[in-house]
Amino acid sequence: FNSHIKKPMEKVRERLLSFQHGDYTSPMALQRSDEWAQIEEVFNNMLSDLLKSWSALQESEHRYRDIYDSVTFGIFQTTPDGTLLSINPALALMLGADVDEDISTIKELGGEIFAAPQDRRRFVIRLQQEETFSGHEVQLRRKNGEVFWASISCHIVLDRDNNVSLIEGTVEDVSKRRQAEGALHKLKEYLHDIINTMPSILVGADENLNISLWNRQVADVSGLSALQAVGKPLEAVFSLISEADY
Repeated sequence: FNSHIKKPMEKVRERLLSFQHGDYTSPMALQRSDEWAQIEEVFNNMLSDLLKSWSALQESEHRYRDIYDSVTFGIFQTTPDGTLLSINPALALMLGADVDEDISTIKELGGEIFAAPQDRRRFVIRLQQEETFSGHEVQLRRKNGEVFWASISCHIVLDRDNNVSLIEGTVEDVSKRRQAEGALHKLKEYLHDIINTMPSILVGADENLNISLWNRQVADVSGLSALQAVGKPLEAVFSLISEADY
């Protein structure tokens, strides 16, 4: 009994206890040639498969962490009420925080990051309605108080009971693009004013011969406003002019 049952049973028990306490590498060594050898083989095969799975999981986690830390756009996780759970280094820098800084210093996504409280409310309402969206542009605030434009894409994560457990998403700083768009809009307005104040009649058409330019002088002469002419075929517009009674 001692040789065939008690001693091998104690070794199995000791190895299972050591496994429970974190020894995931040492093989079971019963050194038996009877049915206990089968138990030893099954355990060691299971241990080998488990180590391979852990190795693959750790490699996958390392790859994910490398991507998470190296991407140039922000990544975040928050609770449904807006409390930050995690942010990647890119978002920390975007918000004016140190990469290694504790995110507890930027606790409330709505209270400290959104430039205006109503923007946070609109963000939450849209997320509740759509559950996922991309390209939501809003003004955010850095730790030093500086306001910048950001594009947020996010989705909600549900638990097993279909309750919202997390909000995950990405953030991109689009301040430079917004500034360029603003400058381009001002330039267009400036050129439009110049064209409209010129004494000459200016008419332009695109590649499909649809009116693309109709300045104030031609509007005064023809009796057709830019709103009536722009976008219409050149032939149709001139037909309207020829039919007008002056």
